[in-house]
Amino acid sequence: MSEVRQIYYRGSLKFCNYSCSYCPFSKGKRSERQLEQDEKELFRFVELLQEKEFRGAVQIVPYGEALIHKYYWEALAKLSKLPNIEAVGAQSNFSFPVSQMLQVFEQAGGQKEKLRLWGTFHPEMVSVEKFLSQCQTLQREEVLFCVGAVGVPKEASLLQTLRRELDSSVYMWINKMDGLGRNYTEEEKKTFCEIDEYFELELRHHKANPQRCGSATLIDAKGDMYSCNLCRQKIGNIYAKDFEDLLNAERICKRKECDCYISYSNRKDMEELVFFHPYPAFRIPFYRRAVFFDVDGTLVFEGEKEINERRATWLRRLAGHSNIYLATSLPFEDAMKKVRPVADVICGGVFAGGGRLRWKEQAETKECFFPLEVKWLKRAEELQKEFGFRIRKYTRKNVIYKVVFSFFSEQILEEEQQLLENELWGGNLDFHIVKEENKWEITAKETGKLAGIRHICEMKGMTLREVAVFGNSEADLEMMKAVSFSVAAKGSSEQVKKAATIHVEGML
Repeated sequence: MSEVRQIYYRGSLKFCNYSCSYCPFSKGKRSERQLEQDEKELFRFVELLQEKEFRGAVQIVPYGEALIHKYYWEALAKLSKLPNIEAVGAQSNFSFPVSQMLQVFEQAGGQKEKLRLWGTFHPEMVSVEKFLSQCQTLQREEVLFCVGAVGVPKEASLLQTLRRELDSSVYMWINKMDGLGRNYTEEEKKTFCEIDEYFELELRHHKANPQRCGSATLIDAKGDMYSCNLCRQKIGNIYAKDFEDLLNAERICKRKECDCYISYSNRKDMEELVFFHPYPAFRIPFYRRAVFFDVDGTLVFEGEKEINERRATWLRRLAGHSNIYLATSLPFEDAMKKVRPVADVICGGVFAGGGRLRWKEQAETKECFFPLEVKWLKRAEELQKEFGFRIRKYTRKNVIYKVVFSFFSEQILEEEQQLLENELWGGNLDFHIVKEENKWEITAKETGKLAGIRHICEMKGMTLREVAVFGNSEADLEMMKAVSFSVAAKGSSEQVKKAATIHVEGML
C-alpha cells in the first residue's frame, strides 16, 4: 500500500489501574516520580512534532493505562491542534471518566473530530454493562472508536453479548489468545469470526519482511525509533539524528513473524485492511456507500478466468458494508462471467467503458445505453487490413454503443495513429476514446467510467465523496482522481499509483 505516516508512541509509563491476572502491568505500582518523568518525556515528543511539522497520525500505545492521566489528554489535544496532524489516539481500557477527560481535551484546544480511541474490554475487571455505558457516552460525544477483546474461548458467550449490544457501527475486534496451549477449534474460530470478520488475519502467519513494512514507526520515551512495536532493532534516535531522515530510513527487522495487529496492519501487502486506511493504527474501518471495481487487472488477473475464492470471500464481506458495482471496459456479459462467484452481490455498474450502465432500484434492475454516432465506421472497416487492426462492435437492438479497435501490433507508431485518425475523423473527435496498449475503445461523447459513476450516483442519491474506486490502468485515472478514496491494484503503473489514494502490492 501507499506510504502513510503513522507514529506509535510508547512512554515510560508502566502502571495500570486494572489487575488482570495475565498482565505484567497490573503488578506495577503507581509512582508520582515515574508519572512526572513520563509526562516530561511525552511533551518533549510533542514539541518535536510541533517543530518538525510532522504530517500524519499519532497513536499512543502505552504499557499500562494512559488515559486515566490528564496529561495524556492534554498531549493529545496539543497534537490534534497541529494542522499537519490528521488523527490522534490511544489504546485504553476505557476506565477513564469520559465527560471529565473530554473536557480536559477540549479545554486544551483539542479537535475532537481528529480523536480516535481503541478500547479493550477486560472481562475480569469490568462488566459488559459498564463497558457498554462508556461506549455509549463516547458515541454521544461523537468520538470515533473501536473496541475489542482477547479471544479467550471460555469468554466467547460474554463477547457475543458485547457484540450484540454494541451499536452496529462500532467495529469490534478479537485478538488471538497467546498461551492458549492449543489451536482454536473450528467452532471457536467460527464464533470469533462472527464477532470479528477480520479475525482470520490473527490466525494467519505473516512472515516478517522489512521490504513489506510500511512507513509506520514506534518511538519510545527516550526517542529511540523502531520499525514497529515488536521489532527490537533500533533505527536511530529522533533527538540525536535528523527526524525526517529516520522516518525515511530503511526498515530493520529480525523477527520471524508480524504476529499482532499493530505490526501486520501497516504492511504494504495487507490489502484486506484497505478500508482501515489511511491510518490503520486506530483499527477503525471507514466504509463507503458504494465501491466501484475495475475487473481485469483488479479483481481478475492475467491467467485467471474468474475471480478467485479468497478475493470473492473478501468482496462478499465488503458487500455487508457497501454496495458493490463494477466499472469496466468489458461488456456486461463478459464482466459478469469473470465475477460469477459473487454475481449475486453486484449491484450493477459501468460497462463497455461507460456505453452501458446498470443499477438496482428496489427489486428492479435499471439499464441505459448511450448510442454512438459511427459515420466513420464504414471507412474504418475498409482500413483494417492497411493499418493492421480488427473492429469489434457492441450493439443493443441494432444500436451501436461501443466500438473497439484491436491492433495486431503491440505498439502503434504515433505517426500511424495520426494518419488513421486523420483518415477517419480528421481531428473532429465527437466521441469518448481511451487508448490503452494496443486498443482504442470508443464510446459516445460524455461517457467513460467517471461519467457512468456520476450517473449511477445521481440515480442512487450519492455523492463522489461517498464512493471508492479500485483500478489499475490509465483508463481508470479519471475516476481515481475524482473520488475521495481510490485504490491502485498490484501491477499498476506509477502514474496510476500516484493518482490513487493508496496502492496495494497484492490483491488478495
